[in-house]
Amino acid sequence: MYQINSTDLSGSIETRINRARAAIVGALVVALTICLAMSARADTLWYNGDFASMSFGVLNGINMTFDGLFPTAGNATVYDDFNVPAGTGGWHIETVWSNNLMNFTSVTQATWSIRTNLSSGDAGTLIASGTSAATQTPTGRSLFELTEFTIRVSGLAIDLLPGTYWLAITPHGFGGAQASLDSKTDGLNAIGSPPGNNGNAFLNSPLLNADFEALDDLFTRADFSMGVAGEVVAAQLVPEPTSFTLTLLGFASLFVWASAIKRKRGTLRRPGER
Repeated sequence: MYQINSTDLSGSIETRINRARAAIVGALVVALTICLAMSARADTLWYNGDFASMSFGVLNGINMTFDGLFPTAGNATVYDDFNVPAGTGGWHIETVWSNNLMNFTSVTQATWSIRTNLSSGDAGTLIASGTSAATQTPTGRSLFELTEFTIRVSGLAIDLLPGTYWLAITPHGFGGAQASLDSKTDGLNAIGSPPGNNGNAFLNSPLLNADFEALDDLFTRADFSMGVAGEVVAAQLVPEPTSFTLTLLGFASLFVWASAIKRKRGTLRRPGER
């Protein structure tokens, strides 16, 4: 009667198990490596363009009288639109900024928000917002007695799906004659879409009785200097949940198979064994 050599049988099967396990683990490591290979730095994803020389700005500040234009301090906020393109998994936003013509320094805070479905008289849907620490950096541009500064908020973690959004970054004043105006742009050095040329901005300001008023109704093709930085999220970088489930089931099957072989090894006998 032919007797099975259990050492050969179990060794051959275990070799196949180890090879299959290594292949699956290797695939998962590759997928994880792709995820970790996403740029660690925040790249500019959208920038509406530089201040158009000898142009103007629109009130964009919190807790200020705008150089005494109003008797009491108040707020004004400019929103402009940007597009997260289709064909990607979306954007991961880490930094937002606006360029503002200002008569003061020492800004430490800014209020920011991202909305969608915004229209004249309609605030749309708020996606993310906050009041955060901000930096104030001169751009080297100016208009008369006003110096342009970049007001930047970093350290964010906002995930946006493809679509159209409106952004606002508004510096805080100190309750006095401070003034801040979001710089108008004609799209010079713009990045992404739209490139500062579609006139789809809005102003929200109780001081001016402006309830998300379309600035294109007041100015010809009004676009404003602001931007976002972060990372593009690639579509389906890692297996979908269903694939993960199948992978886990595959691992479970391998372990069950290996355990069964080890148990069977104890019941098989070499020739001559009792």
